[in-house]
Amino acid sequence: MALTALESLLAHHDAGQLAVIAAKLNCAPDVHAIKEALALALPSVQGQMENLAVDMGYTPGVLA
Repeated sequence: MALTALESLLAHHDAGQLAVIAAKLNCAPDVHAIKEALALALPSVQGQMENLAVDMGYTPGVLA
């Protein structure tokens, strides 16, 4: 299953990184809340969150 960098970040459940993403999206630092906020976000915001995940060290790839 191919993942984006952001999906990879969410799969790792790092509390600090989830808190940063959640703060940017104005939602709870919970994977489900973040996914819901992302689904409702503008594509430009989704792109910003993807870039932030890359900056945090995640890369698109395959979940093993």
